[in-house]
Amino acid sequence: MLGRKILRRFSEILCDLQYESGGLRVISLQNPSKKNALSSLLIRQMIENLQKISDDPESRCLIIRSKVENAFCTGADLKERATMSQADTEKFVTQLRSTFNMIEDLTIPTIACIEGYALGGGLEMALACDLRYGSPNAKIGLVETKIAVIPGAGGTYRLPKVVGLQKAKEMVFTAEIYSAEDGKKFGIFNDVALDAYGKCLEVATGIGKNGPVAVRMAKKAMNLGFGQDRSTGMDIESLCYAKIVGTQDRIEGLLAFKEKRKPVFKGN
Repeated sequence: MLGRKILRRFSEILCDLQYESGGLRVISLQNPSKKNALSSLLIRQMIENLQKISDDPESRCLIIRSKVENAFCTGADLKERATMSQADTEKFVTQLRSTFNMIEDLTIPTIACIEGYALGGGLEMALACDLRYGSPNAKIGLVETKIAVIPGAGGTYRLPKVVGLQKAKEMVFTAEIYSAEDGKKFGIFNDVALDAYGKCLEVATGIGKNGPVAVRMAKKAMNLGFGQDRSTGMDIESLCYAKIVGTQDRIEGLLAFKEKRKPVFKGN
């Protein structure tokens, strides 16, 4: 009986958080029966994990990946959605939108590792990340218009910023599913690698070696400055730069360069 209870609890962990060395955090989606469809339970667990990462000063980089073969996330849990009233649906989509905003608003760099299908809300989740790496079998698309709805968790806002408005309209209007190479050509993937997770780990490790305050401020400067006029963009950069001038990490970086050794950054 106890064994069955433990197994049941484990099976209900749809969104797992692992703490790796060097400040790396990994969120793993693991609901094989539904191909990581975005259910209420999965989203609740994701919110909890994102809050833990946000509250953790030792976090330096986040990877979101899937442990389910051939599926990153296939979008909405349509069986669950069919049981919802219109009011419940609107509430859930609002929560989904807020969850992906949490990913985007994390101060640390975020990386989506896409192996297999990332459709609808699955691609919207990936678009909320700073960087995206795909495996050769990755399949991506905002397919919502096929079921007479539109992307509702940030897709119509984030996709045009990544691929341009014209290409985004084509992708959403046609609801086509695209290959990994298409994703790289469109600019959705930074790269496509046979070992996509290994590539993500490589990039995350490189990020973790750099000054954590500097990385956070660089992300903030680019996110806030993108799309602004030059004067506003420079003002944002200046304000972010001011945040790192007085840090011990900046002094350590200069000293390490002078002494021809690797710096040891502490995030202050």
